[in-house]
Amino acid sequence: MNTARRWVAFGALAATIAASGCGTNVATTFPSGLEPWEEMNRATPPTSMTGERFPETLSVARRQWTIPGTTTRIPSVHARAFIQQPIATVFAAARDPQTGRDPTASHGFSVVAWQTDPMYAFTYRTHVIVNAVITLMWNVDWRHGVVDGTAAAPRVTASRWQKTMGSSEIEIIEGSLVLRAVDGEPNVTEVLYQYHLKAPFSSHATIEDYLAVIFGRLKDRAHGRALMPNDCTDCPPPPAGY
Repeated sequence: MNTARRWVAFGALAATIAASGCGTNVATTFPSGLEPWEEMNRATPPTSMTGERFPETLSVARRQWTIPGTTTRIPSVHARAFIQQPIATVFAAARDPQTGRDPTASHGFSVVAWQTDPMYAFTYRTHVIVNAVITLMWNVDWRHGVVDGTAAAPRVTASRWQKTMGSSEIEIIEGSLVLRAVDGEPNVTEVLYQYHLKAPFSSHATIEDYLAVIFGRLKDRAHGRALMPNDCTDCPPPPAGY
């Protein structure tokens, strides 16, 4: 994880927006669905120098993603890991908005609303603030659901998130998380990410830094460890079941 690298990128982006006088807020449609964009996750299973079968570390694969309907290719990262907890526990952790935030690269975070899309079992909208040369703000919509099994006893779950409102300079922020129960291992969950980013001064490394942070927070929450920070001033309380 390289926090300094992300702050340099945000500062350069803010300076560009300020100098150009651009960067108006725009809304972006969030396409329906929970499934990842690519059926096969290209990251290899993580390995351990100690021979551990299910290491709780991220393995990443750098990719390029073609924006649908265009020829524009942008940085994409696939990632794979394990968490040594039952999938129901990990899925509950994934539904906590605090596990999807990166406090090392932002100055403000809040939950705007819960149950933002009745088509999905668990949804909410978050708001992110970054203070650089100017203040950058954007909203991210999140949705989670069970693909195989039930919420109490899932076998496969899927989550998607996307920037839906904010600075036009940050064109694309969108991610996917799939959780799979490992056959024969009731206390192990496989974790699979896909993430796309299109913003000035961003790169594969920017994505990898973010995924490292949110995976660490997901892992801590699943193991019952306190998240720091865990602040959400004046946020509405979550509905029952979240």
